[in-house]
Amino acid sequence: RIAARIAASLPAGPSVSVLQGLSVGLRGNLPDELWEAFAATGVAHLMAISGLHVTGCALFALWLLRLGWRCPPLRAMRARVITEMAVALAVTGGYVLLAGASLPALRTLAMVAIVALQRVLRRALQLHVTLALAAALLCAADPLALTSAGFWLSFAATAALLAILDADGGWLARAAVFLRAQLAVTALLTPVLAAVFGRVSLVSPLVNAVAIPVFGFVVLPPVLFAITNS
Repeated sequence: RIAARIAASLPAGPSVSVLQGLSVGLRGNLPDELWEAFAATGVAHLMAISGLHVTGCALFALWLLRLGWRCPPLRAMRARVITEMAVALAVTGGYVLLAGASLPALRTLAMVAIVALQRVLRRALQLHVTLALAAALLCAADPLALTSAGFWLSFAATAALLAILDADGGWLARAAVFLRAQLAVTALLTPVLAAVFGRVSLVSPLVNAVAIPVFGFVVLPPVLFAITNS
């Protein structure tokens, strides 16, 4: 229904299929030449419902709740942490199911659930332990997930990012961390990409260095907001 409303709201063209891919993971309508361009530049992963989508959905739900707590009728409400975690988990779970429950999305949903449980129990695990628990949950639910390229691509990329995204400091330090993240993800995923797809995009680190921030902070939020009102 959401994909159909996108198609009905826009003139026919590649933009319709791109928005359908960004919102609900429908990639079958992408023209072959556009998909080839995405693959050649290493940004095809943006057309799948990934951890970026699911995390953005969870944060959006939490943001709305934090605004709601400012309303006089809700200020005295207790058990805010439990309410926030329950709503965030329900919203992200619903979005994952809506988008087809791909492995990257399920991985993020598992991590959101583990983090939510930690907050409710007032405990804290290291990020790599949370990632390992998410992998264990997915493998317990579907042992054949280990044979999927999406499993290894998703967890390898997340592991590379979590390994180095712990630096503090000003914008120069953060820029250096982001650059290291790009290099780490590229180095870790190159063998996997070569084995699965038979090719590797040499311009992918440079393109993603621009595409991922623009996508995450400029494109994705209004897309998620639009589908919640469709």
